Amino acid sequence: MNGLPPRASGPRAWHTAQWLWRYERFSDHAHARHGATYSVDLARLKRAVVTSDLEAVRRLYTLDPLRVAQHNEDIASIIGSDSLLQLDPSEHLARRAILRPSFTGARVRQCTELITSAAHSAVECLGTGEVTSVRPVAQRFTMDVVLETVLGVSDPALRTRISNLLTAVFNTRVVALSMIPRLLDRGSPNPVARRYWSRRDDLDDILLAHIAATRTDPGHGERRDILATMVAARDDAGEGLAAGALRDELFLLFVAGNEATATALAWAAEVLARRPDVVAGLRSGDDRYADAVTKEVLRLHPPSPNGPVRRLLDPFPVGAWTLPVGTPFIVDIHGLHHDPALFPSPAEFRPERFLDGMMDPYAFGPFGGGAHRCIGAYLAMTEIAAFLRELVRYDLVPAAGPARAVRIGPVLAPRGGAKVRAVATTCVNRP
Repeated sequence: MNGLPPRASGPRAWHTAQWLWRYERFSDHAHARHGATYSVDLARLKRAVVTSDLEAVRRLYTLDPLRVAQHNEDIASIIGSDSLLQLDPSEHLARRAILRPSFTGARVRQCTELITSAAHSAVECLGTGEVTSVRPVAQRFTMDVVLETVLGVSDPALRTRISNLLTAVFNTRVVALSMIPRLLDRGSPNPVARRYWSRRDDLDDILLAHIAATRTDPGHGERRDILATMVAARDDAGEGLAAGALRDELFLLFVAGNEATATALAWAAEVLARRPDVVAGLRSGDDRYADAVTKEVLRLHPPSPNGPVRRLLDPFPVGAWTLPVGTPFIVDIHGLHHDPALFPSPAEFRPERFLDGMMDPYAFGPFGGGAHRCIGAYLAMTEIAAFLRELVRYDLVPAAGPARAVRIGPVLAPRGGAKVRAVATTCVNRP
């Protein structure tokens, strides 16, 4: 039938609030009532369609990428309007072609030593035997990776300045305000908006100056940081990216590479503290098992519970409906990952799911899929693997009950940041 699927109950303000603060419960309730696909009203989006229908997700990810547009204007004030998450289809594909060489496996592996060193330094502070919240430790690690591996910033004062501004710019209140029209717009009388734009302008100035310095650095060809590669990248016509485009791509990397990856690491610690059998498996050094553990953490607790908003440029069938052109469309990653038809006993942590080779690749969506798959996915997986290798050098003991997910900025993180007690173990030879 033509038209939109049933709408979740409640007014628009309720939908927006639940989407921000109780996403998992809202998603579970909506799917229980309406099935895999339902409609939702959000402050900036108005009516959108949300689905965990695997066939619809497969169709979306295999569509001609020129027939799927971005629809993420609500977060343009946070990550800018000239990044992969905002560009029109043809511009998106052209931008990916320029950026792809900066994120290949070979390119990221050149940074492995830096990432491993940062992981060792971050995790070393955990082994005091005292109760520690892992997420702040993971954030320091991912921030170090962003500053050194992505930006190539070595000056301690500049690193501190950028770190503080990033923390101030990408926070819970900013994300909440971005969902409500005009409250975060430049010139808004809202005091949070005024502080945000003051800090955002400071961050813009610093990043643009750093980009300019990278362009003129005579040794940038020998640098290992990703920004140096991005600055040198050219399209088929020999044109590189403008400073503003590079800045916005860096903002997108900050959100994905700092907040999302740190949150995934906090969830990993939350799980591992309760599963000594999994810790033992990781200590064996089996890379396939480590990869399976990482994927199962991301399945059970995807830091971003829903995918970016897409706009369909052709009628699009989803279940019993054919959605009209222009419909905002969202993949419910949480719903997809917790579908018992795709992942039996979905609430259980079972890394073996990813070892038997039977999983449908479109059912696993923390990095999206198709032409819009997260370009930094390999970097994120490399960071997680490095941190977990260091983390399991300790015996981990949970210091609180199982944590529920709470919104922190753009991600769903464990409440309390995953509190654990890490004790030096005699089972592993520490370096």
